[in-house]
Amino acid sequence: QDCCQVAQAFDRGRSEDRSEKAALNRSHRMRRRKASELQMIYMLIMAVVFGAVFGARLLVFLAWLLALPVLFIWDVIVGFVQGARTD
Repeated sequence: QDCCQVAQAFDRGRSEDRSEKAALNRSHRMRRRKASELQMIYMLIMAVVFGAVFGARLLVFLAWLLALPVLFIWDVIVGFVQGARTD
């Protein structure tokens, strides 16, 4: 009878260990999932920031690309007209 009680106590201890391990595993999985979600949120925020900076720089570049030829032609025309008036 003592042998059976010892075996039962041993089995109970093992099942408690298993349930503790399962609880720790669930907790670890939850923390890992939350960490990966936070990492994805951070990556999305950084992608939006980098996209906004890239878009702003592209907009400035295109504005200069369009404005400089127009301003150059305007400058040539104004210089030509002023030169023609002085003669």
